[in-house]
Amino acid sequence: MTEEKSKELTYWKYILSLGISLVAMGVITIKLAGFPCSTPSLSYTCILSSTENVQLDKYYQGTTSNGTNSKNSLTFFPMGRLGNQMFEYASLLGITKRNARTAVLTKTSRDQFTKCFTRITNELSNDPAAFHPDNTFQPPDLHFADSAFFIGPHYRTLRSQMQSWKYFGHVDDVIRSHFLFDRKSQDYAQEILIEMGKTNNFKVTTTFIGIQLRRTDFASTYQNLINPVSSCYIDQAMVLFEDHFEDIVFIIVSDDIEWSKKNIDLRNRKHYISENHTPCVDLALLANCNHSIISSGSSFGWWGAYLAQGHVTYYPKWLKHGGWYNLPFLPSDYFLPQWTVIPR
Repeated sequence: MTEEKSKELTYWKYILSLGISLVAMGVITIKLAGFPCSTPSLSYTCILSSTENVQLDKYYQGTTSNGTNSKNSLTFFPMGRLGNQMFEYASLLGITKRNARTAVLTKTSRDQFTKCFTRITNELSNDPAAFHPDNTFQPPDLHFADSAFFIGPHYRTLRSQMQSWKYFGHVDDVIRSHFLFDRKSQDYAQEILIEMGKTNNFKVTTTFIGIQLRRTDFASTYQNLINPVSSCYIDQAMVLFEDHFEDIVFIIVSDDIEWSKKNIDLRNRKHYISENHTPCVDLALLANCNHSIISSGSSFGWWGAYLAQGHVTYYPKWLKHGGWYNLPFLPSDYFLPQWTVIPR
């Protein structure tokens, strides 16, 4: 980043901070209605009701003096791409907290995370017995089971996608502190938002709405299993936000750019479509927005919304038959209770 760009970024960060402070102080007020949780624009106060205050100095790295082969350690078997593994890692932290265990990672997982995040530095698991079937615990993939909070000491590995916020809601602060983006991705994402903010003369009321669209495999490979995101849902969600906020800029992240350009009504709407960026930058873009419109069933979009901590919309019945093949799905275990459902 050039010195000029760095100074400009610092300036606009100051402007953003000033705007946030003014909202928090009540100098600027925004009228809200119809959302399950009233969160002012540019303010992040809508959080999990189950969140506990976690002391990071007591629970951060998750390492022990006994090393990576300690019988107290627990890891997970990595499955899926970034969004899926974020669920697996977050659930690992929640489960180890409840079981007084030590969270360690495989090299594959840590290498995946260090591409995007700077504070995931857990010790590596080199225990050859960790992945033996007798030492593997399998929580449900798409719903919560509290049995994961009472596992036997002989279990060394979690083998499940564990896609439920209930596995880690009690360590919410820790999760957010670990998923801090690397400086390059964070600065790049913020520069994009700054440039888009300029189109609004950077009004204090500028509100960034992240729109995450996953369609390619949902509309092809899994077409008999999944109801993919529709233009009708996206338009309803955009109108809902427009009814409650001023000076909106829509930030679109999609695996099907052409479909997005053809099917989303962007006329007379300020917007930015992310193209040719890394998954880290795209996720950082979504996380730096104020509010979120996500594709139901996309773990990538879920985490973008979770990290943004604003209002979130999703659509119901994304699984045509109520489950992922033979795996049952429970919406209340997957979607946060304050998120807003909009018909597809």
